[in-house]
Amino acid sequence: MAKLTCYVTGANGYVGNSLCKSLQSAGYRVVRLVRDPSKCKDGDEAVAYQLGDALPEISHAKDACIVHCAYDFSCIDRDALFKCNVEGSIRLFEDARRQSINRFVFISSISAYDDCKSIYGQAKLSVEQAVRKLGGVTIRPGIVYGGDKAGGMVASLKKVAAKLPLIPVPGASKPLYLCHEEDLGKLVCRAVGGQIAITEPVIAACPKPVSFANVLRILAAKERKRPLLIPIPWQLAWCPLKLTEAVGIQLGFRSDSLVSLLNPNPRPDFRSAEPSGVEFRPFDLTSLTATRPTAERSRS
Repeated sequence: MAKLTCYVTGANGYVGNSLCKSLQSAGYRVVRLVRDPSKCKDGDEAVAYQLGDALPEISHAKDACIVHCAYDFSCIDRDALFKCNVEGSIRLFEDARRQSINRFVFISSISAYDDCKSIYGQAKLSVEQAVRKLGGVTIRPGIVYGGDKAGGMVASLKKVAAKLPLIPVPGASKPLYLCHEEDLGKLVCRAVGGQIAITEPVIAACPKPVSFANVLRILAAKERKRPLLIPIPWQLAWCPLKLTEAVGIQLGFRSDSLVSLLNPNPRPDFRSAEPSGVEFRPFDLTSLTATRPTAERSRS
């Protein structure tokens, strides 16, 4: 069989870039589908693409897999967000199917579940329906984190935990579920290799929850800080974020992200990941050490 090529959308983002490294380590050829290929490192294969565009022509499509990580966070309005992220994703899958690509892995979110409150979760849930029709694999990672160069939500929280001596914390006791980037990489490699024959979403996270306050404490401890955490009503944090977004000011943390944090899935089914054989490490100081994944040998 020809070597499988993984076309990864959103590959310049934190999660997408991490998955590209895991897939390459596993022996897959990786082509990054990104807005600006010039931002990729020398030696990386990259093709210009953004959500809503037609998928570029894929050579040897039958030996290709789409790993869809892209998500446009610049949209604040719900309709605009759905048009970009949901309709754009559906077009991506339709274009891929027309080109005879029949392997799909969608990186959703643990924030996506029936009756979820966040717009982000609702959009991801809508895309999941399209993936299910194609027989693709949907993975719902928890909050993804890694070593010192990690990005995403944890990077934003880390900055707060490292800089502020006093931190107001809405929903301080809310349970959060986290996923190390290496463990997610292993799971995606197995999904790409056809080792996960599951049509229902797979939750990728350590089953042991960590409260929002303790996540901040651990991140602060990594920087040798001990901030004072003050629980506050969620409205005191959400309203200022919403107001700044209404006037066009983009901060490092979005109001909808806070909605996701404060309304976690009340019944996450961690058994969905058991057939993959991937174990998800707990979130603690040890797991924050910078490492890269060991090679997940390709079986394609």
